[in-house]
Amino acid sequence: MANTSSWLTEVNETFTVSAIPDVNSTAVATHMLWGAAALSLIVVATAFGNILLCMAVLTEKRLQNMTNYFLASLAVADLLVAIIVMPLAVVIQVYGLSFNPFCYVCL
Repeated sequence: MANTSSWLTEVNETFTVSAIPDVNSTAVATHMLWGAAALSLIVVATAFGNILLCMAVLTEKRLQNMTNYFLASLAVADLLVAIIVMPLAVVIQVYGLSFNPFCYVCL
């Protein structure tokens, strides 16, 4: 039994890592807030730009040709990414979470 507990102690000492460096907690919170704001601005700008492109193609008669329909379909796909995927990525990035859908042990 003594051998097992010393082995566990050695493993715990080996894998003990501090996730946050020794800094002021308000500095970490401010850093997270600015990071979230910057990434959220990118998400909003992406969604807004794609909505503008779709509206331009739908409302302007001169823009309604095959090439612009193709660009509008790409904008719709990009809009879906901006609405569905990017907000989740912002949360994962800001909070430092790791997400791997193929890793069942991680859950």
